[in-house]
Amino acid sequence: MARRKPSARIASVGVARTRLAVESELEWLFREQLNEDYGVDAQVEVVDGGTVRGKLLALQIKSGVSFFREPGPGGWWFRADADHVHYWMNHSLPVVVVLYHPDTERCHWQLVNTKTLVATSSGGWKLLVPQVQVLDKEARAPLREAAKGHRVIIRIREPQLPNREDLSGSLSGESRQASDDGSLPKSELGQPPIGNFDITPSPRLLDSLTRVIAAPWMCVAEMIDTAYNSTCEAGSESPALTVSVTIPSMTGKTNNELVVRDNGVGMAPESLLTAIRGSFTGTGDWHGRGFNLAMMATRLGHLITIRTSQTGDPSWIELSYDFLEVSARDAFTARIYRVAKDDPTEHGTEITIGNLRDDQWTSFDQHKTIWERLSDCYSYLLREGKLAILLNSNPILPRRPCIWDASRVVTLRGVPVAAVQEINHVLPAAWVCRQCGLQHDRLGQICTGCRATQDLAECPRRIWGWIGVQRYLHPTDFGLDFLRNGRKILCRDKSLFTWTDAGDSLTVIEYPVDAPMAGRIVGEIHCDHLPVSFLKNAFDYDSNDWQQVIQAIRGRGPLGPALRRRLGFPTNDSPLALLFNAFRRNDPGTRYLTPGNGRHAVHQKAREWADRFHNCDPAFQTDRIWYEAARSHDEINSGNRPSGRRGLSR
Repeated sequence: MARRKPSARIASVGVARTRLAVESELEWLFREQLNEDYGVDAQVEVVDGGTVRGKLLALQIKSGVSFFREPGPGGWWFRADADHVHYWMNHSLPVVVVLYHPDTERCHWQLVNTKTLVATSSGGWKLLVPQVQVLDKEARAPLREAAKGHRVIIRIREPQLPNREDLSGSLSGESRQASDDGSLPKSELGQPPIGNFDITPSPRLLDSLTRVIAAPWMCVAEMIDTAYNSTCEAGSESPALTVSVTIPSMTGKTNNELVVRDNGVGMAPESLLTAIRGSFTGTGDWHGRGFNLAMMATRLGHLITIRTSQTGDPSWIELSYDFLEVSARDAFTARIYRVAKDDPTEHGTEITIGNLRDDQWTSFDQHKTIWERLSDCYSYLLREGKLAILLNSNPILPRRPCIWDASRVVTLRGVPVAAVQEINHVLPAAWVCRQCGLQHDRLGQICTGCRATQDLAECPRRIWGWIGVQRYLHPTDFGLDFLRNGRKILCRDKSLFTWTDAGDSLTVIEYPVDAPMAGRIVGEIHCDHLPVSFLKNAFDYDSNDWQQVIQAIRGRGPLGPALRRRLGFPTNDSPLALLFNAFRRNDPGTRYLTPGNGRHAVHQKAREWADRFHNCDPAFQTDRIWYEAARSHDEINSGNRPSGRRGLSR
């Protein structure tokens, strides 16, 4: 006898309950999509006072208690695969996920956009459906606003952009287009464009442009990343990279433009267009390889000009667009020019951003802040000589770590522990999709993220760097720096100083815990294989790759031996555990490498010396002054007898 599955009944009830909520609570129109459902179950049309507005939403309805089994902050996580998310994000209507709970008979909802979507380590996505977002009268206002959409998004389908084969035609002049008066628009040098390039943004990008908050230094850093990554990919024969950044002054607004110029290898025409295409369609590398430059440039100003060339090319390739103009016309095209070179050996890229956004002006005047952030962010590359940055013609110096020399050693339970611990943890290689940046543990034919075929590249995975002890104690200026491709993603991060058990039932802040509540453990950890967020200020903390980083640095379980024994963990000999147990205390003297004056620790004086270190005072570059203060403290307390080398050697 044929039987109806309970899931089918619940699904039918869920659609019916959603219809009832829409028609009785919102008092809008509900149209179920009965045929060929690919990820949208119904459409909703806004009605105000009996007037049908022509504003619609697409609903994906899921029913059953199984969709409420993964709690999140104030709601439940709803998971979706990459294919569904791709379909929703490119849908002509704003998409809403509705979860129906058969026990409470309530429908909870959440919009699908870049603000709510969270990427998972498996290549899928999740979004949080809040418990308070019930499909009732309270939902009418936010859903009405969502139904308005974006005037460009609601007309965009999957962008049709030229592929590499089309590129040669567009650059040779076959795609010239006349302006409204019938003439070809000209470049600043009076030359007509050789083509127009379609930069139609994806809905994902347009939504991000309206909501993402990126500080000016982060936008400039994206352009530096583009230059550095291009130089790295060109190989070891590339010249030393110098990036010159010119930013305007608030005074008088005499020059309302920002210019970033580098002497790198430059980009071939097809590489430039690939980078711009990736920026505007979301098909480029969203995981930190420097192809977000067009979007970040547009965050700073509206008039963008990018000029690039390689050694030996007879001309510069110049691409320009006015984002206000093209968005007003809903015709997203960038003009491409050839500009003759004075010297064929010239090479590099220049990005000029004009008509700067008013909300960025006050930040541009804070030259010192931008200088300090770039100095910190690119500290490793600057001090290793791999990169030079000029800000308004002034060289940016790296913010160097003020740590004890690696030769300083203390004794922990009879075992010498150096003040600097090296880290070099090699992992099996992964395979990365060239289209979307998603990592795969094994080589396959198809990317599970974007479905690209046969476009996976081998990616070495290695966790390397060091952790060490700072020469001074500070309430905030300590923690670990995590870098990707030479740039700091996390600065002075303190998350690894906290341990949480596997069941999240116990969380212990392990460092610092001794008075004064300040720390001095620092580090520089390189993990070039880890994907990063769009703004390059976070990793995917739920991924297995991040857990491997944690394990390489601090091992498994707590750092302190007492808590480890109580919970049944074995000995922890990880780099962080060694430093923690050897230098956790801040007692003055050489036992813990803490400067003192014979009576107590001189933390304030040590910080003043650190300021002189950062100001490049030659007398304070080595740790000699700090060490002499620690040894002098020991000698004073031992009756002026030289016993300061207790447990320490150099």
